Amino acid sequence: MIASPKKLQEGSAILVALFIVALAVILATAMIVRFRNELLFYQAIFTSNHLYFKAEGATLWAKGVLINDAANPLTIIDPLPLNFTQTLPDGTTISANLTDAQGKFNLNNLTDPEYLPIFTRLLKLAEPTLETSKANAIGLAILKHIVEKQFPNQQQKAFFWQISEIKNEGLLADDILQKIMPDINVLPEITPLNINSADEKNIQSLADGISPNQVKQILKDRNDNKNFNSLGDFIQQEQLQNAKIPTALLTLTSSYFYLTIQISREKDSLEIVDLLRRYIQNNKPMVFIVSETIKKK
Repeated sequence: MIASPKKLQEGSAILVALFIVALAVILATAMIVRFRNELLFYQAIFTSNHLYFKAEGATLWAKGVLINDAANPLTIIDPLPLNFTQTLPDGTTISANLTDAQGKFNLNNLTDPEYLPIFTRLLKLAEPTLETSKANAIGLAILKHIVEKQFPNQQQKAFFWQISEIKNEGLLADDILQKIMPDINVLPEITPLNINSADEKNIQSLADGISPNQVKQILKDRNDNKNFNSLGDFIQQEQLQNAKIPTALLTLTSSYFYLTIQISREKDSLEIVDLLRRYIQNNKPMVFIVSETIKKK
């Protein structure tokens, strides 16, 4: 039995109607999903911003500490590291850690040839099987890279901003980089090593002939006396009597510091890492943020 043209038209109309309804449902579902995703996106931004602004209290705390330490610009010795913890009435938890950034070897110091022997020794401490000539060649390669990449038509060198650049440029093997990572950093200018925050390997790398046991005793004396009060106090250590340490490359007073802030509320959390710089202007200490990294957890 053959359906009449009228019934065929009615069947086609029903199919078209069903198709339109299905299409409308699909579009509506897509719009709902998109709206939901956008809502979650903006909610995440709002939450992150909300947490970020609350972290400002920890930043002000760190700046206040560094400014107070510099009350007498002639004798600035920062008793670092320092920690700060606070729980706000709404349940938000803020914890901050302020550390000296000049207690590690600054890779950008290699633009000054005087730092090359120190870096060579530091490399060999990280990887004892590394030959001295090879360690020296690595330092020279980093220096050459910085000099050759200086900004066009300018004398200013293109310093590293992240340690990862060393790996990305193929200047240091990954296995050696991982071993030396805890003892190095990058700062935006040449910086002397702060002997009150320097770790064991950085002190041992200052001169040939300094043994691990001698360094341990130096660190014990530093802790017992709550920091060295002068470079003379450091150099005159019995363990360093025969060491030729370049005191011009050392300091008691740092200009750069790391502030790490962890802030969380319920399931949301942020980690903020600031590089702070302190300087003295008209006998007044000032602190500002050089760079900032924000990571949502």
